[in-house]
Amino acid sequence: MPLPVKSISVSLAVVSLFMISFVGWFAGLDPVVCCKRSVIGAVIVYVGATIVVRLINDILINVLAKSQIEQQERDRSERGN
Repeated sequence: MPLPVKSISVSLAVVSLFMISFVGWFAGLDPVVCCKRSVIGAVIVYVGATIVVRLINDILINVLAKSQIEQQERDRSERGN
């Protein structure tokens, strides 16, 4: 079963948005600068998380398909003997 790409990406982006904004706020930056940096950071995290989760899904699906093919080949060889 593939991982939910959108929900994982959105969750990570929201967490990163707040973390970046709090870091900027505690560093004494102007609120506009904090907002811009946190939004840009959240977008980057969203895109990165989407790519990574899709790659993980592809790997998991390929491994599952390969194991199913191997199982079918074992079943056929057992029936043939």
